[in-house]
Amino acid sequence: GDPEKPMRPVLKTLIYKLLSYYENHQDTFMILVKEVQRLLINGDDKAAYFIEQRNRLIEALEAPLNRAIQTGQLRPLPARAVANMLLGNIHGCQMHVFLDREGGQSDKECRAEKNAEFLTTMLLDGLLESPSVAVELIP
Repeated sequence: GDPEKPMRPVLKTLIYKLLSYYENHQDTFMILVKEVQRLLINGDDKAAYFIEQRNRLIEALEAPLNRAIQTGQLRPLPARAVANMLLGNIHGCQMHVFLDREGGQSDKECRAEKNAEFLTTMLLDGLLESPSVAVELIP
């Protein structure tokens, strides 16, 4: 990507694309999650494939995160740790969407848009009160 492009819209777009893809393929993802858990619990060598795919995703995130760190858009933190934290938050959000759906609490609005805005705000601005944060947070 363009190293001059501001981090906030890039991050929000990435999160939105990941969440909306998940929302459109929830049934497939849940089968995959259950299968990976089964493989990991049973110590199956096939689980290595899924671990390798996750590592590839982390590595793909590292380069743009490093650029954002080098240009001063992000604090100087280890890019790999930031990538893991980012994916962990996205996965947590995906799980909540699934649990809400299973519990009959799924709304028909675009959750991916709301959740992308929320995660972007939380990841970039944190929990501390700041006058520059004028974003409506979802309950």
